[in-house]
Amino acid sequence: MSAPVSQIVTLTTDFGLQDPFVGAMKGVMWRIHPRLQLVDITHQIEPYQILEAALVLPAFYPYYPVGTIHLVVVDPGVGGPRRPILAETRDYYFVAPDNGVLSMVYRDPAFQGVREITARHYFLEEISATFQGRDLFAPVAAWLASGVEPAGLGEEIQDYVRLAFPEPQWVGERELGGEILYVDRFGNLISNLPGSMIPGDRAGVRIRLGPIEIQGINRFYGEGPPGEPQAILNSWGTLEVYIDQGNAHRSLGMGKGQRLSVLLEP
Repeated sequence: MSAPVSQIVTLTTDFGLQDPFVGAMKGVMWRIHPRLQLVDITHQIEPYQILEAALVLPAFYPYYPVGTIHLVVVDPGVGGPRRPILAETRDYYFVAPDNGVLSMVYRDPAFQGVREITARHYFLEEISATFQGRDLFAPVAAWLASGVEPAGLGEEIQDYVRLAFPEPQWVGERELGGEILYVDRFGNLISNLPGSMIPGDRAGVRIRLGPIEIQGINRFYGEGPPGEPQAILNSWGTLEVYIDQGNAHRSLGMGKGQRLSVLLEP
């Protein structure tokens, strides 16, 4: 059983803030439910980058009140055959296209299932083939917050799209291989290596990133020397390479897809 819906809807898109797209979505939702609390998570997802949006979701959604609706529109297949879906966990609701953008939600131990949204009377009357964030996803989120039951939006499905994430790999007993998956606004290089896979004395490990080798994992950003590549376990719980008060992405010329490894002490 999912939680009762709240009046909070978060928005995550790749629309940017230059154009009126985000404002149009908000207008649609407020016309349906004027008391909605709309929260902008980010509209700066790189255009069309479904994987990036999927990775960002777990960094914020568990911190919201129970019943929050998370609206995610990163939809390079807009107007095509991909389906609109509603995903549910024990505590949250997610309205999004079925393109894998909710893949991290499906890994949540509290995940409960996915419905294809087929109840067209909850869409706007005229649906643009190029802006279904406004005409389809936004009104569905608002109607859901207004009290429409999830079961009234469509039937449960099992064949929803899941992205294949790069997974950490052990190379022998003492080397853990991974990949940079995300670069944040500060130029920090965020990997797929969870801290839970790096046991023992973290000050004694070595991190290899291309030709660079970093000694140890810091406890906080300012612990290492300024201007030098450093490693830390970030708020996402994963290994991150950074330069204190600098930009590792620009300085090192490295970004998404870069391989790295952690070498444990013998």
